[in-house]
Amino acid sequence: MIEIIPFNKKIFDNFSVDTKKITRYVYINNIELIGKLLSMELPITNRKIALRNIFDFLTYVDIKINENEKTIIPISSKVLISFFNRNEYKKYMEILSELDIITRVPYQDGTFYIKGNLNCQYRIHNEYLTEEDLAIIVLEDDRSKETFTNTVENMDKRYIETIKKLDLNIPSAIEAEIKNYIENDLSISALRNRISRIFYTKRKRFIKKGKKVDRIYHSFTNLSKVSRKHFNIQMNDVDIINCQPLLLVALLEKNGFEYNNSYKIDCEAGCFYERFLDINKEIGISNDEQRTSTKKSLYKNIFFGFNKNSKHNKRFKELYPQTWNSLELISENCKSLASQLQNLESELFNTLIPSKSKYYFTLFDAIYFDNLLDRFELENKIKEYFNKFNIRVSIK
Repeated sequence: MIEIIPFNKKIFDNFSVDTKKITRYVYINNIELIGKLLSMELPITNRKIALRNIFDFLTYVDIKINENEKTIIPISSKVLISFFNRNEYKKYMEILSELDIITRVPYQDGTFYIKGNLNCQYRIHNEYLTEEDLAIIVLEDDRSKETFTNTVENMDKRYIETIKKLDLNIPSAIEAEIKNYIENDLSISALRNRISRIFYTKRKRFIKKGKKVDRIYHSFTNLSKVSRKHFNIQMNDVDIINCQPLLLVALLEKNGFEYNNSYKIDCEAGCFYERFLDINKEIGISNDEQRTSTKKSLYKNIFFGFNKNSKHNKRFKELYPQTWNSLELISENCKSLASQLQNLESELFNTLIPSKSKYYFTLFDAIYFDNLLDRFELENKIKEYFNKFNIRVSIK
């Protein structure tokens, strides 16, 4: 059985959605696409499995767009095979291309593969991303046992049990995302993406380490801050103000690079991002949204990339010339600054273990835990780590 529930901003009013139906195979996508898929021939005869394959893949695409903040993303044939199998994946991709969802595009040299790189580039079409007529798709849940995978060695059992047992109050999380969408004038694509990530937590439970860095990823990594307030277990959290900028100070100190003391002071005072807020100032958005936008630009053009032509990079050079010179030297190194900063972050957060909490998990530069008595100990461990580099850290 397949049920299509038109999505609107009051979808949970008057019991329009039976929350018992929100099991593993529930998705959100545009109504027109759903209608076309239901009426066309699919690569395999079992339509429920074929649709599940397609919507699982589109969830993966949504997550990748969110991570890269681009509409062109790399996808390997290995990934496609994992969703569609070796014999049918090309047929699936032809269908998605015909439906103006995703198209393979060449690299700058005109080829579809870069030597030594098995990833192809795919463009996600704006028509798909900006479609406003959405629906929740409920595919009949199968009775197979839910799977859980953990590939991180020596993982604390409490961490594992948390990722297994933690759940979201999905109606509350979606209502909060809709409210956030309205109040902050987000795009419909952003709303669909956030809700898609909510449903994803019902389908796949896992813990793993990054391929190139020691960061830990899990089923709740991609949830927005808005959604994370609606766990079924009351969680407290601790995170570091200006964490990545402060980690840069630690990295430079550790490796003997020069940096401006004014850069360190701004990071310690928690006002680093504020030095850049007037660049590309957008009218009509909240201060929080402006700060988030500025933060993304700084990550893109300085910490996780080094674009000398960007306004943010040029401002950084004006404010902190010695720090900028060191970053230029690091950017010429084959090992990316992003991976070095993330590994420093992991060096700290992967070893934070609250002593009293029954449930806890880390989220890059934050840790969530259920016993408030652990807060003082965790904050002290974070401060001790940064004290090694003579850095004063602010925690919230």
